[in-house]
Parts: sequence; structure tokens; C-alpha cells
Amino acid sequence: FGDGATGAGAVSRHAFAQPGVYRVQLQANASAAAGGCSSTKAVHVLTVNAAPVADPGPDRSVEVGQELLLSGAASHDPDGGIAAYDWDFGDGEKTAGVEVRHIWRKPGQHRVTLKVDDGSGVANAVTEKSFVLSVADKPKVAIDAIPVACVGRPVAFGLANLPEGVDQAGLSWAFGDGVSEKGGKVSHAYVKPGTYTVGIAGPMDRAGAVETTVVARKIVVNQPPVAVIEAERKTCPGTEVSFDGSKSFDPDGSISGFAWDFGDGSAAAGAKVSHRFARPGTYAVRLTVTDSSGSACSAGVSTLSVFVDAPPVADAGPDATVSIGGSQDSFVLDAARSRDPDGDSLSFRWSLSNGLTLEGEKARILLTEPGSVIATLTASDPHGLACGASTDTIEIKATQRPKSALLSD
Repeated sequence: FGDGATGAGAVSRHAFAQPGVYRVQLQANASAAAGGCSSTKAVHVLTVNAAPVADPGPDRSVEVGQELLLSGAASHDPDGGIAAYDWDFGDGEKTAGVEVRHIWRKPGQHRVTLKVDDGSGVANAVTEKSFVLSVADKPKVAIDAIPVACVGRPVAFGLANLPEGVDQAGLSWAFGDGVSEKGGKVSHAYVKPGTYTVGIAGPMDRAGAVETTVVARKIVVNQPPVAVIEAERKTCPGTEVSFDGSKSFDPDGSISGFAWDFGDGSAAAGAKVSHRFARPGTYAVRLTVTDSSGSACSAGVSTLSVFVDAPPVADAGPDATVSIGGSQDSFVLDAARSRDPDGDSLSFRWSLSNGLTLEGEKARILLTEPGSVIATLTASDPHGLACGASTDTIEIKATQRPKSALLSD
């Protein structure tokens, strides 16, 4: 069999004690009566595979949430190479590779197994080896900071459960935005929103042993939402006004709430609302939009000034009786008693029952025939609203002068 052992018979079994390449020789002999060429030989080259050796490393300890680098590089194959490395982390998760990283989420004892395959396809092509991993209940050292920060506002960073005697001046922070600092307690303000990985490197208690390692965590830097109001800026008392905040937006998330304050003691919620102002005046309508970050900068505010017009008061004066028959009989229409509660300047228009239309605060009309003339005054403010105009009417009676009065004239 090439290893010093022999056998006989048409069929023979043999176990090779050592791996290697063997020349197995078979000699077949004829009976003595055959004479002449009484034997023949055949040679078969046989490779006896050496099982690969899996080496995942010794038993060790980590903490919940602490990443561990596992290496199978110490594994080897005595007569070739290793074709595959398969890891079973003992927590229901598996992966493949010479070097892998894994985080255990639950405490306890876990049996981590490395399986190596030399690719030969024979019975001993695959071997495996395990080690015991102790996962501590929770990290002894952790970064202490708020989970959500605001752009431009300093964030205080510190360490919880730092071992006694650790030189805090030697701790090195990296805030994930290219800025670093040394010390145990530091602060940093982010200039842009986003999600950053904050890390600190230094001697720390990791699973019962003080060693130089890195602790990291995520921090979200929030950008406040932007409130946008769309609405009519002028209205009349009692008129329904629609307010639309649906164009508000959050640069790095979504808006979760809309709160309206109409400035008159009334409030509402929702992206689109409506409101009626009962009294004239100027109201500061305030929209507050909120995102879902839960941070100190989770709200954005916008204010819109809404003017509620007070209708003007038209006053055409009292009814009047005038005498006609003289050479210059006339009457002056006077709207000077009209007023606007908002203090706006008014424009005036006079409409007479005889079809005449006049403009201005004062207007003179000639009366040539006895009878009555109805004058309607329209006073208008400059806002162009339905409530921005009012009317008043007077009656002007024209009577004929007595003849004696005419002679005296």
C-alpha cells in the first residue's frame, strides 16, 4: 500500500495512518501451470487527505452591544488550503468569512463555532471548533448624551461608569463630523443636521478588563421644521377665512403636528383650517408645526398678520328743504360727518334720484324745479372688501320762493 503495509486477495481493505500521497501497487500472479509470463503489476496513486484544523481563538468576554472581531486566520490545512470559513455565533445568527464582526444583543453564555472546509469533498474535508463567549448584561462604559440634538446648539458629552483611576485627559473624542477633542467631559455643536457616530477611545472597563478600546453611539442632529402659512390677509368681520399650512416642511424628516393660534383667543389644529374673526382689528395668526424628533428644536413657527376691516360709516347729513326761484339756487352735498373706525381715508360717491352722479366729499347741485331729490352717499375705504363701503340717504325738498321774496330779491 506504499506505507509499508501489504495485503492479499482480489479485494483488500486498508486504513492509512498518515495523510500524504501513496503509490498503491497490485501484483496479480497466474498459477504455476500457466508458464511463461506468470504475473503483472498495476500502480494507483492515492492522496490521503489531511483534515483541516479550525482555530476560532480562545474563550472570551464582551458586553451587550459591544462589537467583537472574530478571526479564523489561525486555522490551517496540513496538505493544502482552506476553501470556506463558516461562523455560528450561538445566538441564531451565522455568517461566512475569514474575519467577521458581530454584536450580541442578549446577555448569557454563547457557544461560537467556526467550521472550515478544505474543499476536497471527502469525509474529513470539514472540521469545526467552538469557544465559549460570555456576554455581560449591559455595557459598563457608555457615552452619556442626549439622543437628539439641534443644529448650532452645544451638546454635552460624558461617560457613564468610567473606571476609577482612568486618566480622563487621555480620552479622545471623535464627533463624526471631522472634529475631535480630548477629555472626559466635552461639548460640541454640530453645524449641519444628520446622523453622526460619536466615538471615544481610551482605557476603559470592558467586560471586567481595563483595556484601550472604542465606545460609540449614534446622535441625531435635528433641523427644525419650517412653517408656511397661506391665507387672505384682509377680511371682514364674520367672514370665514381659510388657512393653509400644508406647504410647511421638515428638511430632515416629517411634520407630525399643526397648531394654530388666531390671536383672538381661538385655536385650531390641522394642516388646513378656517376661522371667523368676530371683531375688526389686526390679528397675528401664528402657526406652529412640530416634527417627530422630540428635540428642543422640534417646532417651527410662522406668523401672518390678518387685517379685519371695520366698515366705514357714511353720513350724508340731515334732510334739507331749500327755496328755489332765485338766480343761483343750489345745495351743497356734504359727507364731512362720515368716518372710518380704522382711520382709513374714504372716497365718496353721490347718486341722485334724477340720474346725476357726483364724486367727492362735497358736491354742489343746482335746483331749478320744485320737488324732492333723493341723494345717496356711498363712502368707501381703500381695501376693496365687501364690508369696505356703506351708504346713507338724504331727501332734499325744493320749494318755490314767494313772489314777494322774488320782488325783494
